[in-house]
Amino acid sequence: MSSSSTIPFVGVEKTLLHMQWGGYVQFAASTLVFWSYFITFENELELIWRRPKNGVTVLFLVNRYLAMIAQIVTTYTQVSPNVTYEFCKFAIAYWQIGTSILQLVISNGIVWLCVCALYQNNKKVRWPLLGLMAVCVLAGTAVVGVVGSHSKGASELIPGIQRCTVYTQIHNLWLFWIPILVYETTTLTLVLHLFIRYLRNRKQGASHLLELLLKDMLLYLVVIFVAFVSDAVLFANPDPTLSGILDPPTVVLLSILGNRMLFNLRAENKRAAAGMVYQSGDLENRDGGHSHVGAGRTTGIGLESMRFASVAVP
Repeated sequence: MSSSSTIPFVGVEKTLLHMQWGGYVQFAASTLVFWSYFITFENELELIWRRPKNGVTVLFLVNRYLAMIAQIVTTYTQVSPNVTYEFCKFAIAYWQIGTSILQLVISNGIVWLCVCALYQNNKKVRWPLLGLMAVCVLAGTAVVGVVGSHSKGASELIPGIQRCTVYTQIHNLWLFWIPILVYETTTLTLVLHLFIRYLRNRKQGASHLLELLLKDMLLYLVVIFVAFVSDAVLFANPDPTLSGILDPPTVVLLSILGNRMLFNLRAENKRAAAGMVYQSGDLENRDGGHSHVGAGRTTGIGLESMRFASVAVP
């Protein structure tokens, strides 16, 4: 982002209007992320802090608190009357873009773990999907880097009104979402494939854990897919004060829905460890008989609680 003290006078009124809209959206996103935090804090204590710490604990903490910290800094950027150009450049060119991409990587990592668990850690799914995620994120980041290098920003709208803003038109930024949507479409297809098979076979012995995981992932993928398409449409708008207006709620939704998946899975595994939930795949008769597979059972979609625990949420 190149430097400038103020933006050109032409378009200041429209810029102020768009920044006002952005402020409302930013406030709504901040309210949502902190409201979610307070109503789920008890779950965090019970399912995260009072459980053994591991890599998933770190994944949860980054996913949960990154969005909150990002919202605080971004909101300050928009409302503070004392911003400098150096701070604006850091906040827009590095902080906002960097935290958004990192949040995307963390959330997609959670989805990757869940898909791997659904497919019983099958290497034919695990590694190709991880490679696809890496390629898509890197491709999207490259687009942001190329487009952002040609943008110009300012710390003052007009003399006396200090606000961080980008005033040059942004072209082709919508291309960022193409590889991201490719990954999301792939994961959605994989989950839908298993969900359809699950619906056909659930009468033969349903797993609450499997059902919970499938429903949570479908909710996440459908909501995020709609959000990403909406972002892509806005990114096609060359007006920089309007193109990224949905970025804050998108980041917040990534965080909240990712937390929901981890909370529900840890709660379900806790119940499974207490003997309250059958393992999926095989049903064990209550008289202590040997486990068996019912006729026509599709065991490929079976998801053992212990196996899932070892992969993602112990």
